[in-house]
Amino acid sequence: MSFNQVQPFRDYYGILIEVSDLRIQVCLDIANRQLRDWIQPAVYASTDPDIVATMTNAEAALGMYHLLLNTGIKTRVFGVGTAQTTEMTAAELMALRKQFFSDALMISAKYRTAGANPLVTTLPILREIKEIF
Repeated sequence: MSFNQVQPFRDYYGILIEVSDLRIQVCLDIANRQLRDWIQPAVYASTDPDIVATMTNAEAALGMYHLLLNTGIKTRVFGVGTAQTTEMTAAELMALRKQFFSDALMISAKYRTAGANPLVTTLPILREIKEIF
């Protein structure tokens, strides 16, 4: 079960239409699996509004963490995508991704029980990029 839906996620982060719904959904699914690795099953399955809101926000941050790498290093002022954009350096991209990952850790901290390892259920290319830096 994903906490986020593609269109509200796209609207919230201002993601360009050129980024396909399928690409966004894949990143949200990866984020959801990663979040499940961090959270106790009983907490994850909770219907408590505070927990659901927390999981939704943490999953969204993880979704952006994955989407930024998945869409490349082009961003725009109010969102991400591939149209009229500014290219980020690899270092800037990694810093932004790190911020989204840190946000997910902070948001989920109250309910997190597993260690948060950025190599767990993440895109394989991240391992290669980490080796470069």
